[in-house]
Amino acid sequence: MGGLTRRPIPERQYFKIGEVASVVGVSTSAIRFYQCEFWPHVRPARTRARHHVYTRRDVMVLGMIRTLVHDQKYTIRGAKKRLAELLAEHGGDPTKIDLGQGELPLSADGPEGGDTSDSEERARFAEKELDRFQDEWESTRRRITQAVNELLQEVEE
Repeated sequence: MGGLTRRPIPERQYFKIGEVASVVGVSTSAIRFYQCEFWPHVRPARTRARHHVYTRRDVMVLGMIRTLVHDQKYTIRGAKKRLAELLAEHGGDPTKIDLGQGELPLSADGPEGGDTSDSEERARFAEKELDRFQDEWESTRRRITQAVNELLQEVEE
């Protein structure tokens, strides 16, 4: 099969890691690896139970990563660079990118239309997610700084 994903992406907004792995055609550990290596392009949200949930955009980007690494034989470093270039060229919209593997099957019925309101909604969602991750990062940085300062005080005493 020549598409970016191994199965059509179901018509839902969020997906569990096992579903993503099945659609993309890799193991769940590969999804976790890609998630770490290709941040901020893949930014899953977390549920209250701390499980990762992936958006349709995340699934599409993971499909692109799989194609770059497995089918086109890019190294991880090369795939990171190429993915960043492709997303920058297309305004961060993975639905507009063709890696020579044919159309990305977004649903069982075929590719989804790209109307402006949907693009704007995705942009707002991505902005909110980025803000959330920046807040989490800042909070973590503050806690680490506080812990280091406390340790330094103990050492000085």
